Amino acid sequence: MRRTHRTQHAIFTGAFLGAVAIALAGCSSTAAPDESTETTADGESFTIPQQTGVPPWAYTNDADDLIGMLPDLSSALAPYLGVTIENERTTWENSLLGLESEKYVFVPGADATPERLEKFDFAIALQDGYGFQVKTGNPEIADDMMALCGLSIGLPASSSPIQSLEEQSAACVEAGEAPIDIKTFPDWASADLAAQSGQVDTATATLSSMGYQAAENPDKWTITGPRYLQLEIGFAVPKGSEWGPRLVDAFNEMIADGTYAAIFDTYGTPGMMIEESHLVTE
Repeated sequence: MRRTHRTQHAIFTGAFLGAVAIALAGCSSTAAPDESTETTADGESFTIPQQTGVPPWAYTNDADDLIGMLPDLSSALAPYLGVTIENERTTWENSLLGLESEKYVFVPGADATPERLEKFDFAIALQDGYGFQVKTGNPEIADDMMALCGLSIGLPASSSPIQSLEEQSAACVEAGEAPIDIKTFPDWASADLAAQSGQVDTATATLSSMGYQAAENPDKWTITGPRYLQLEIGFAVPKGSEWGPRLVDAFNEMIADGTYAAIFDTYGTPGMMIEESHLVTE
């Protein structure tokens, strides 16, 4: 039986449609940060990396249990793939490095960007976009990308939105407006702290993460500004890996039998669901 935890109902803003969910019984397991589980092409046991501290994607509850959409999706895949899955807490950077070194067979929750497609294929599992949040009480941002001109924006280094914001900053300058001051931080939590402390005007993050935070702390965060960078998000595998098609088949079985929808309902994010998984290779 899966660990029980308080159901989160996020305020999710975007163009995505919800779906009806049913009850789910699953199991999420964790491994210590430095532990490893043998993974082979026909392996019986896989270790799956999970970046913690990013609710509702992957985070810990008061009992230090690893919970979230990605650990639950990863664990739920096990019977469909015919393997045992253990979720390991690690950093995002080490997740992708581990995939390149064949420590991991696949990495969950990766944006399918052109840069990453040079190294990896993606079994698409969900969808999301990016937006902005400000400290509640601070000036809100108009729903237009040009409204970002002259603002300081916090986000993690090497994260997907940087290129989009750099392009928008160039558009601001071309239009005679002030450029965007893009400030990078080690992780999402640091960028959020910068917005709360006044180091930056706003922080950008996924709509799902912001919706969760706004639902949990309405007196702390206000979602505002334009929505941008709508992305397909999947489980990354090495180029040409047999696990790409196998993951697609497993996700589609989960979608068909209701297991998939139930996970998203648990975290109040049905708008992130897709109707059918597919493989992205280029």
